[in-house]
Amino acid sequence: MSKGTGTIISFSELFDEIYVEVLFNDGVKISTAKNDLVEEDNPLTRLKNLNIDKPAAFLARNMALRLEANISENKIITSTNYKIQPLPHQILTVHFIMNRFKPRGLIADEVGLGKTIEAILLYQEYKLRKIVKRILIVTPSGLLTQWHEEIRSKFNEQFIIYSNEFIKTLKQSYGEETNVWKLHDKILVSIDFIKPLKIFPTIDKEDKEKREWHNQHIFNDVVSADFDMVIIDEAHKLSKRGDGFESARFKLGEQLSTAIPIFILLTATPHQGDEDMFLNLLKLVDPVIFSDKKTLTPELVQEVTVRNKKRAVVDFNKNRIFKHRITSIIEIKRTKEANYNELELYTHVTEYTKKYYNFAKKSNNHIWILLMILYQRILSSSSFAILETMKKRKAFLEYNKKGIDDLEDIIFEELDEFEIRDILFQKIASNKEDIETEKIFIDKCINLAQKLTITFADFKFRKLVEIIEEIKIRENKIDLKFIIFTEFRATQKAIIEFLKKFGYPCSHINGSLSREERIEQIELFRNENQIMVSTDAGGEGINLQFCYCMINFDLPWNPARLEQRIGRIDRIGQKQNVLIFNFHLTDTVEDHVRKVLEYKLNLIKKQFGEDKYADVITLLQDEFSFDKIYLDAIRIKDYENEILSKVAEDIYNRAQQLLEKDELLVPFSNFQEDANDYLNTEVNKIIKSLVIHYLTYKNIEINIYKDNSNLCYFINPFHKQDIGPHTYRNVTFDNISSYKSEKIEFINLEHPFVSNLRNYLLQLPAFL
Repeated sequence: MSKGTGTIISFSELFDEIYVEVLFNDGVKISTAKNDLVEEDNPLTRLKNLNIDKPAAFLARNMALRLEANISENKIITSTNYKIQPLPHQILTVHFIMNRFKPRGLIADEVGLGKTIEAILLYQEYKLRKIVKRILIVTPSGLLTQWHEEIRSKFNEQFIIYSNEFIKTLKQSYGEETNVWKLHDKILVSIDFIKPLKIFPTIDKEDKEKREWHNQHIFNDVVSADFDMVIIDEAHKLSKRGDGFESARFKLGEQLSTAIPIFILLTATPHQGDEDMFLNLLKLVDPVIFSDKKTLTPELVQEVTVRNKKRAVVDFNKNRIFKHRITSIIEIKRTKEANYNELELYTHVTEYTKKYYNFAKKSNNHIWILLMILYQRILSSSSFAILETMKKRKAFLEYNKKGIDDLEDIIFEELDEFEIRDILFQKIASNKEDIETEKIFIDKCINLAQKLTITFADFKFRKLVEIIEEIKIRENKIDLKFIIFTEFRATQKAIIEFLKKFGYPCSHINGSLSREERIEQIELFRNENQIMVSTDAGGEGINLQFCYCMINFDLPWNPARLEQRIGRIDRIGQKQNVLIFNFHLTDTVEDHVRKVLEYKLNLIKKQFGEDKYADVITLLQDEFSFDKIYLDAIRIKDYENEILSKVAEDIYNRAQQLLEKDELLVPFSNFQEDANDYLNTEVNKIIKSLVIHYLTYKNIEINIYKDNSNLCYFINPFHKQDIGPHTYRNVTFDNISSYKSEKIEFINLEHPFVSNLRNYLLQLPAFL
């Protein structure tokens, strides 16, 4: 039986017979009698006998060898290897970190410049060079899904999200003492899930045991799991003050910094106006350089920090990437004559909210406070949203459905249908009289809302169509695309139904859709529908650069949420100035609060720029409760005159403090190099040649689609071994073509077909 082709590396003699040791190309050594070997013809003999391999076979193996040599070059391989188009600042950021003596750094780009992309490009470079195998990515809980989806869609990487339930399942399968963090090499996890828990002397025995178990099996085990690389997003949350107090998050960061060699921090706001906290953050990156406050100089900070300015970044043709934002306020002016029922509904709900919010504050009833906030916010959205909410609440009160007790995980800024249900199904009142009072209020709300919903009488609906038609004329584009945002699904459903009556079929996205359904809706919006209607939860993580007109049908109280909406279209790849139209309900308490706050927030934009504003607003939302500001304005009669201006001034002063210190100590990077010098532009061409030559050798045809010469399909030569599908369809070798649609499959360096082909070709000396 033929073993293949090998090389004789030693001879020996036993009982007058010669034995040899043969080394084969797969690394296997065997000893055998020399007479069992068949000498391979040399090339000249084969040529004389016309024993010639197919040229395609030789060319395919040659391409495989060229690919290996290409990978070893000191250039950025990943620049064209994924469904993205990296920009010069991203390439230079990756090069900066990789060329540090210690591969550790702080990436502090302004919001929207692709810190996630830069971090994952770093990981991919280290992985392809076999420096990194095991990686841990730590993010706030609200960003886990967004990270997971971005890594999957752009890099075709499947990370595992670790949660309490998942760890318990692993423990059941592998044993209680198993370090389950070693079972997977690519892990995504929430920072608050893995931080250590403090054990107080006063806690009961059961709680103490739970905390001890957590600290051993979650905190200690993740630190000791031998990860090669860690990426921590929103790293400014790792706080340690000058007086020595350190948060549990900082303790986590400190331990991970010590245990893991490649350490990358991401944040758009590294300074936060506190030099001690900034120094301690930098110590996590490099404790040698940053020993005390004297080391906090711009020159030393730049040794470990990359910071790119949004409006300064350019593409490879030196063109500015980001366009301008143009924001317009659309005032919704309602009158008693034309909008009586709408105004009566607003007054009724507001008076009720004011009354019971005061009661909830006095009794410290957290659930009731949430309910009042919910009522008021939904009221500003649409009559459809308030009607659905009140019906659910009434059903609970009448049938006494069991509530959900644990509300710790409700993040009110990210309301979705399930979180609303948690709030609505709470038994707030303890006596029948209060319950009956609430039911009377709800019945009137339902009655008023039904009058409006029957005929879509909300003034905002008519204004919506009017604005859409007006913008189309102004832009001279009949097929102009719009994305419309709302906070609530009931409003989303109503908008879709209403616009359909005017000949506008709509795509839609909300938090209930699966990944596949979201992709389908985005493709419908891209190729067919003129309008996309999205909720805030649905809009997270989606990129719609092919649209530049946004209408905010209702406005979130938290300005950071509005920035997140705008970020769906004002991002890398946008070719037009972004047009934003915000609906304002005039003559309401919310409108007055918004005007006072926005006056100060706009001063921040004018003084520091829109991008700095976007950076700092995430910090402001942690320090100031915007929900509380709005509700206090509703419940306190003279609040708007006496207190609101002071609150707005406090917000402005804090923002100014944060940004001025941030600019002083964290200067922007000023790379002088040309990013083109670090690009590996050959790898995709080699992969394409490799595949074509091998398929030619196997007599398999590559079929080009008539309507797109960059797309093709072909039969998989390895499908009989159950490696991959029978046929690869909608595939491309061009990364620029690949990111134009989620349905296009990109044949790149790490594609399973290419990986299998490389392994197959490189283990053979020739095609036999």
